[in-house]
Amino acid sequence: DLSKEPFFQRRYDDPERCRMVQREVGVKLLALSPPAVTAVAPSAGPAKAPVPKKKADDEEEEEEEDSSEDEEIDDADLVSWYWADDGPKGSQSVWKLYNTTMLKKLEKAYQKCLKNTKSSNRVPVDKERFVDIAAMSQKRYDDETKMRMVKRDGSKAKAKAPSKTTPAPTTTTTAVAPASSSSSSSSSSSSAGAISASGNLMPFASIFPSTWKQTNTIGVEQVEVEKETEEFEMVAEMMSNTIAPYHKNTTATHPVKYKNLEVTRVVRVQNPGLWLQYHTRRNYLKAQLAKRPFTKLLDIETGKPTDPDSNEVYLYHGLSESFVQSIAVFGFDPRHCNLQGMFGAGLYFAENSSKSNQYVHGGSCTASGISVPNCNCVPKEEVCMLLCRVTMGDPLIEKTYRGNSPGDYWHNRRTEPERPGGGIYNSVVGEKSKHLKLREFIVYESSQVYPEYIVYYKRK
Repeated sequence: DLSKEPFFQRRYDDPERCRMVQREVGVKLLALSPPAVTAVAPSAGPAKAPVPKKKADDEEEEEEEDSSEDEEIDDADLVSWYWADDGPKGSQSVWKLYNTTMLKKLEKAYQKCLKNTKSSNRVPVDKERFVDIAAMSQKRYDDETKMRMVKRDGSKAKAKAPSKTTPAPTTTTTAVAPASSSSSSSSSSSSAGAISASGNLMPFASIFPSTWKQTNTIGVEQVEVEKETEEFEMVAEMMSNTIAPYHKNTTATHPVKYKNLEVTRVVRVQNPGLWLQYHTRRNYLKAQLAKRPFTKLLDIETGKPTDPDSNEVYLYHGLSESFVQSIAVFGFDPRHCNLQGMFGAGLYFAENSSKSNQYVHGGSCTASGISVPNCNCVPKEEVCMLLCRVTMGDPLIEKTYRGNSPGDYWHNRRTEPERPGGGIYNSVVGEKSKHLKLREFIVYESSQVYPEYIVYYKRK
């Protein structure tokens, strides 16, 4: 949706489900690779969204004029476009630059969309993929739900003339991974450090959490929370107070025995793009829930809901440290969820810090998962987990577990469970039972989660 800033990628069936799209300006390109051979779109693909019929000849002439202007884009006026590739720290964690030929095609289509919303917004990449300019994503023709983010910045740079004889890859091979933070106030842009963000966010300052320091950039900032502040003490006390007693002084659930999870550092993630997406989803669910009764979550170990009208609560997510920075920049990716989970392929959270600690590996340990034989975590070594805001909305309270074996209710589930009488629940709460010693909280929509804090701690 390019109608106004901030730009959003929306779903046709539910426009409130959206992702933030960023347009960046003022970046100098380092280099451009040789161009690719002109791509040819497949003869047949999935159905396209309907395009409104033109009403008059003057509109047709206007589109032709726009097209002629777009033809004037030359090498000196090129701006950079990137697509998100997989990297060592997770899905879509590195940015790759399109080559010269694709840059021209993308910029031409982009300018046409700005001038005339009726113009085509699909740019072929090859026979399998295309770029959807309106949604700022690269998609597959055979399955448009398989997509990668696309970013544009407004810099100009000289480029080599297109080669007419030598084929070249569709993209360059140069990519930069998101940088991690160790300073008291560090910044990494959502384009992985290679692009400096410059979007003006002052009009949206009122919707950001009150703890955020003033920001005028759409780039991701990781801010060290000072010790002895109310914010730091809140997180530290929450970590200590939510340790389940049976997790202490035992190696049954983790190789490292401990009495306490002592917080050493708290890093606040200030990611305007993710927050706007989360804020939009939370408000949408709040508006829907105002129209009907729903189960309110009032007895959460981490404290009362921060927004009772949407069931927004603080919950923990334990994971290998190698994935933390990717989530801080791009958010959670449901495509990595495991169908073998008790409640299907969802995003799982806990109200007990000790439950999430079972999945935490870091420092010298490169293991991943719970009760893994190759774990070599070291006692008192600093590790980290995420403390997230999670909007549970209308939750299904699963008191009697219905199983995840073939034929069971939760088998192969990737979406929210259905509500009796129509519609869906927004989340699931797995209650304590013979299958669960501690409760689990599951959502299936990534925009219902905001990774607010990276909590560093030692097991002592």
